[in-house]
Amino acid sequence: MNQSPYVFQKTSDQLERDRLQLIEGYHDPFTRRRLCQTGLAPTWNCVEVGPGAGSIMRWMARKVGPQGQVTAVELNPRFIADTTLPNVTLIHGDISRAQLPADSFHLAHSRFTFIHTPRYKAALKNIFQALQPGGWLVLEEPDFYVARVVTGPKLLSQSVQRINEAIEHMFLNAGLDPAFGMTLPGHLQKLGFNNLTVENATPVVKGGSPMAMIMQRSANLLGWQYLATGRATKTDLTRYTRFAEDPRCWAIYHGTVAVMAQKPKNRSPKS
Repeated sequence: MNQSPYVFQKTSDQLERDRLQLIEGYHDPFTRRRLCQTGLAPTWNCVEVGPGAGSIMRWMARKVGPQGQVTAVELNPRFIADTTLPNVTLIHGDISRAQLPADSFHLAHSRFTFIHTPRYKAALKNIFQALQPGGWLVLEEPDFYVARVVTGPKLLSQSVQRINEAIEHMFLNAGLDPAFGMTLPGHLQKLGFNNLTVENATPVVKGGSPMAMIMQRSANLLGWQYLATGRATKTDLTRYTRFAEDPRCWAIYHGTVAVMAQKPKNRSPKS
């Protein structure tokens, strides 16, 4: 595939911005902690892949300071195109094809981007080559296979399970892996990264929580794609929304696998 099958690409700007900002509000504290663990410091040269609404991009720009640099690689920069930060450079394009200088970056980061990237092997190799020896990569990707209902009314729970199946098949039908996060450690190790640290969060959350609201927002935007899989109905979508809002309902909506890995010194990527 030459074009990214990004499932949210046809959503309206305002609705998509709102969804991305919900994700930022929930996930940014965890992301910032992981990035700080790499030693992120002033003067560092960083690359942010798929910055979305741009919160981590802007935060990294503040962390590296005026003597540092952040390069943002975004296929659809609709929410960051007006960025005026002097130490941020925007590359409008696909990370698997982006022209990044070799051995240049102290740190690369991406969150929930590679699950939408069919040419992920080329993209990871590109990042490996762009990192300087000893540079760090922090990737955070979802695992939708762990999604399950924990407790809730029977009819609502059955609909949630059907929507979970529809989400999986939406990715599969696009040639993507719904559990891409779980494959990260193997991919990075094979490429030549070392000093891997892996975190796997599968939070059990109640209706009305930030995670539930993120997934409800996604269902509102992607419902037509869920229905197109034949795994769920309009009634299931309605019940999924009710489940996500009800504080008596508990579920795992997806896992998040985060990997921090380091490029060895004097190493080329493995084929």
